[in-house]
Amino acid sequence: MLTGVRYYEVCMRNLIILITLACSARAFAAAPDATDVSARLFRVKCAGCHGVDGAGGAGASLQGKLHHQGSAQLFDVIKNGIPGTNMPASGLPDPQVKKLFTYVISLNKKRP
Repeated sequence: MLTGVRYYEVCMRNLIILITLACSARAFAAAPDATDVSARLFRVKCAGCHGVDGAGGAGASLQGKLHHQGSAQLFDVIKNGIPGTNMPASGLPDPQVKKLFTYVISLNKKRP
């Protein structure tokens, strides 16, 4: 049986997972016509924070100038997240990270 701080940690972790899943489902439902794999990956993994169109929200805008310079750094951020921030690791294998990377670059070209 969990008590005290451990109980709180488990409850908070489960709440965060539930909120993330709810946001991902909402983002995916917002664009049911997305047939491109990259766009669907983005909607499921990223749109909850970065917005369906990448314009931002809880996360930074991906349109216009990105905070991460260079392809290798951006790929690393998508794959591994940013420790100590709300940017989580994607948890995806490299081929899917590459699809997300390519999609983020395409959003970046949509300057606001």
